[in-house]
Order: sequence, then C-alpha cells, then structure tokens
Amino acid sequence: MTSAVTLPHIMAAYPRRRWKELPIAVLQAYVDDSVCQSGDRRLFMAGYIQDAEQWQAMSDEWDVALRDEPAIEYFKMSEAHSRRGQFQKFSESQRTDKIWKLARIIEKFDPWSFHTSVSLAEFDAILKPHLPFPMSSPYALLFQGMVLGIASLHAENHIHSPTRIIFDRQEGIAAKVIPVFEAMFDAVPTEWRSLVTGTPQFEDDIHVLPLQAADMLAWHVRREHEGQYPEEYYGLLTAITKQGVSAFTTVTKVELQKFADVFASMPNLKLVNKNVWRELSPFFQAIGSHRGLTDDDIKRLFGLGGA
Repeated sequence: MTSAVTLPHIMAAYPRRRWKELPIAVLQAYVDDSVCQSGDRRLFMAGYIQDAEQWQAMSDEWDVALRDEPAIEYFKMSEAHSRRGQFQKFSESQRTDKIWKLARIIEKFDPWSFHTSVSLAEFDAILKPHLPFPMSSPYALLFQGMVLGIASLHAENHIHSPTRIIFDRQEGIAAKVIPVFEAMFDAVPTEWRSLVTGTPQFEDDIHVLPLQAADMLAWHVRREHEGQYPEEYYGLLTAITKQGVSAFTTVTKVELQKFADVFASMPNLKLVNKNVWRELSPFFQAIGSHRGLTDDDIKRLFGLGGA
C-alpha cells in the first residue's frame, strides 16, 4: 500500500487538533480520465479534492453502497452504462439505481471538482510531431495544467494544506509523467511548491475507491461534451458537482499551434530521451521567451488567470 491509502492511519497517531501542523498531505486529489471515441476525440482528466478524513468517511459509505444488493466489487461508469462487467446481470433500473446511490454519496460529501481536456485529433496533428520525450503523451500536457490548476486554486482560496495527487494507474503513463513533474516543479513559483506535495501516485481504481468517484465524474463530463447525455442521468452531473466544475485547462487548437511553434524553434529537443529529459532545465521559462508566446498565453493555457 502507498501513503495515499495509509495516510489516515498515520494521522490517527496524532490528535486531530495537530493535523494541520503535520508535514503530510491533508488534502488529496483523485483523478481519472475519459476519452471521446469520435469527433474531436477529446481527452478529459477529471477529479475531486477533499481532506483525508472526508475521503475516509466517503470511502466507507461508498464501500457499503457497492455491497448493497445487487452487489458489485468495484464501480466503473463505462461498465455500468453498458451493463457489462460488474453490471452484466443488472436490469436497466437496477443499474441506474446503483449509479444514483453512489452519486448521492458524492453529493453528500461535496468535494471540489475539476477537469482539464485536449482534443487528441488536434494534439496528434499539430503538437505531437514537435515534442520530445515525454511530452509526446497528451497526458503529460494535461497533467501539467492540472497540477498548476490545483496549486492556483489553493492559492486563490488561501488554503495552505498541501495536496497529494493520485491518478488512476495506466500502462506507461507514470514513466512519462513523473519526469515532467520534476522538471516542471523547478519552474513553479516558490510559494506554490508547498501546495502540491511529493511525486504523484498512480493507484488501481479497482481498489482505491475515490478513483471510482473520479471515474464517474470524468465519464459524465465527457458525455456532456459529446452532446449525448443519457436521459436516465439527467441531473446527475449537477448533483456530483454541487460547487461547479473548475475547468483548469481546455486546450484549444490555437494554443496547441502556439506550443508547436515554440517546440519547432527548438529542434534539439527532439533529441531529448528519458534520461536527458530528467536533467533538462525547466522548459517553461524558456518557452516564455520564444516567438511571441507570452506569459499570459502560458497562464491561460494552464488555467492560471492570464488575459
């Protein structure tokens, strides 16, 4: 088990009044993804933030709801909607009732919700040909926007507790994202570094229940974007995002082209492999001085309030 799972046990060794003094992540963000299979093939990453104590209580209720008859071992929204996997023996009404029962738990605990997205069709055509390792993955681009968005959200709301970010585990993604995280954080304003703590973790959503809630959110945000929102779920997205969804980054075609122009002007970056990348000086500062991509452009791309 990782610290994301055992954190409540660590905190249990201290009185509640001292939790804010502890040098550990009291807040946790759980993130999952969902991708459109047609049209612009937009990739969404979405998730929730709340404190570890709330996550523990929510996970307990989620676990009870999973085991309520008809019981399932885990929740995946795609399986639920298509009535396969854990839901293959469910009737339509049983399926919908189970989804809504879990959604009501999210509504009750009301965590902060957020998402970030990019069109895979546009990313592959415009930006990917110019990118070094590990930026060739769209997950790396969205990951950066998400980390900076979380730090910005905390700063704007005067929240000083650090946040640990936990992603759904996907083959090969961690190897690409973690070097980006390390390089990127060297360029993050010093006052923000304490707001996102430690290297991001990658966990299995079969076992880590908050990731199942993030899975539900990502699926519904994606289906709303597609304009194919199922009638039986009307009102559900509103219920699971009571405070509204913070769209940290919606990467546009224009913004992808600006980034492509920047990377095209630095052809040696194509020679960067995994080992070289880890030693590369923070590239955000370099990007800001190339070919008219202004600081405001970068801030807007990453949801930081630029003009």
